[in-house]
Amino acid sequence: MIGRIALVALPLALAACSGGPPPDPNTPQGQCRIAARNDPQVIAFLHVNAAYADKMGYTERLNAVMHEAMLRCLQRRGLLPKGGVERVKSGYF
Repeated sequence: MIGRIALVALPLALAACSGGPPPDPNTPQGQCRIAARNDPQVIAFLHVNAAYADKMGYTERLNAVMHEAMLRCLQRRGLLPKGGVERVKSGYF
């Protein structure tokens, strides 16, 4: 039962956090944004936290996990330099 709820919640959560027009699949950024939705860490976050989707801070954490997945994808493609300044993380999670 919980697995079915998670499978229904997954597309809804991804649609809610898309935050704008669909990514252009012809650009590396768009391809990585699409790939971030299928990243194992994003999927694991959604499965583990499906019951907390309505709690405060969930969307921010999901966006942070997706952003990190997109950055890893861009870095794998050689589009981001290694190292640099890490994004500031909120103290709420």
